Amino acid sequence: MFSRCFEDLFFVFFLPRFARSEKESLRAPKKVYLVDTGLALFSRKEAGRDMENAVFLELLRRKHYTNPLIMGIHYYGGSGEKEVDFVVSESGRVVELIQVTLSLEDAREREILALTRASKTLNCKNLTVVTLDEEGIVESDGRKIRVVPLWKFLLGVWPR
Repeated sequence: MFSRCFEDLFFVFFLPRFARSEKESLRAPKKVYLVDTGLALFSRKEAGRDMENAVFLELLRRKHYTNPLIMGIHYYGGSGEKEVDFVVSESGRVVELIQVTLSLEDAREREILALTRASKTLNCKNLTVVTLDEEGIVESDGRKIRVVPLWKFLLGVWPR
């Protein structure tokens, strides 16, 4: 009840889990993102979490400026599955999977494995990992994954 009030006041946003059925998506736990990461005064600051929050806000901005009725933003996984931070869909079809991590050095296997598994399950080949400053292409299980620095993602200056 209170959580809905916070969302109505634009204090936080709730990101639903991607599911093929609306009922399943509504029953699943939601991820919480702040409108302004500076509002997290009483919690431990984590750069990776702030990066994920920034990517979410950018996706929300893109959704608003393209077509809010067509574009959807969700997360994928949970309950034993490897989680993918963002699933971008258009008219119900998954068009991009995005992982956010501070550096691939520490989390390469976890992030790449989650992306490739979800890619196969959701039939999506447009895969992106947003990092603090790494850039390039990673191949895994026959799939090409773009690695993009956060600043390029936020400015939209990277090839898609």
